[in-house]
Amino acid sequence: MKYCAAVLTIICLLYTEAVFSEEVQPTFKYVTSYNKEGRFMTKNDIEKSSINVLKPIIFVIGGLTNDDKNGDSWSRDLQDAYLEKFIHNVFIVDWNVTSPLDSDALTKARSAGLTVADFIATIFNKTGEAYLDIHLVAVSLGCEVAASAAGRFADISSRKINRLTGLDPAYYLISNGNELKLSPENADFVDVVNTKLNGDLKQTGHVDIFVDGEGSNGPSSHGVPKSVTLFAKSVNSNDIKATKCDNLENFRKGGCNDEEQVTFGENIDKAARGRYFLKY
Repeated sequence: MKYCAAVLTIICLLYTEAVFSEEVQPTFKYVTSYNKEGRFMTKNDIEKSSINVLKPIIFVIGGLTNDDKNGDSWSRDLQDAYLEKFIHNVFIVDWNVTSPLDSDALTKARSAGLTVADFIATIFNKTGEAYLDIHLVAVSLGCEVAASAAGRFADISSRKINRLTGLDPAYYLISNGNELKLSPENADFVDVVNTKLNGDLKQTGHVDIFVDGEGSNGPSSHGVPKSVTLFAKSVNSNDIKATKCDNLENFRKGGCNDEEQVTFGENIDKAARGRYFLKY
């Protein structure tokens, strides 16, 4: 009986090693204000002169490939907003997961995150910079990739990612565990936008913003997730405000109307902490 148990344990370990050794090779499309169509880059293409180290470096990480039914409209919204702000470094990361219900989604997310971390570390190494402003903006299952990347980057560089923004993290889609769940440990500042207000509204970042309003549980008019549309709009605007509140019920009743407010989205005060709500 003990022999059987030992054999079973070895088989499980070998299977686990095989599963997690599957490599996912994301693509990195580099877009700038001067080349909005972008070009694909690998680590070998990175040079000191190829990236503007004086500007923030944004990695937009999706939850599906850009071959899905909505095309690349979700990433283009964010890309165009950042380029309008004259942020000249935007990487669109496609990590080749074709369905949010992919049974291997968590494994692929972890593997893709390792590659993203190595890519970021290469930027540091090849530019020779001690400080770079790195911001991961992740959508849906891409949040798991970002969490994996943040952990790996900290391990190999003894640095933290500056900022990680999660737009509608897809924990509810993953049946085999939440090991890659976002947390304040992922980056110097972690902000999370939630438009799917179902169940227990847990805080997972330094700041979690919950969007309450008609249509907030679904895509916007052109098939892009509501969280993406709102965040893209916030890049060049300070008009959207969120109110600090302990729960959704109190917010809807107006019980938090006199509480602290913050600017929603890209330009949020990074000293903010807690749960915020907005009606949109």
